[in-house]
Amino acid sequence: MVSPPDYSDAFNLVDKDTKTLEKCIAARIEGYSDLYDDELWLLFQQEFVLWTEQHLRQAPMPSLFKLRKTLRSNGVYVAKDQRHPAIPLAEARAEAERHQWTE
Repeated sequence: MVSPPDYSDAFNLVDKDTKTLEKCIAARIEGYSDLYDDELWLLFQQEFVLWTEQHLRQAPMPSLFKLRKTLRSNGVYVAKDQRHPAIPLAEARAEAERHQWTE
């Protein structure tokens, strides 16, 4: 019997292919559906602590768009601009304190 993939915080990013990164991001997005604001930001920080911009760039762009949309929709600020989506996601992950939305 094959064990289900482990996409926990201990997920090893070394030598992962695009499809595996896509599945990991999708699994994490699914887990974020009922989380908002501080709780979501803390979990995102914890689960993506080892992910660099380079790791994020290896994932398919549609997965990064979905991750960014989920975070933004649930109260975690991630810049939405013309840069590759890996850049603002990496910036949000690296923040020491949660960004406060402005009106």
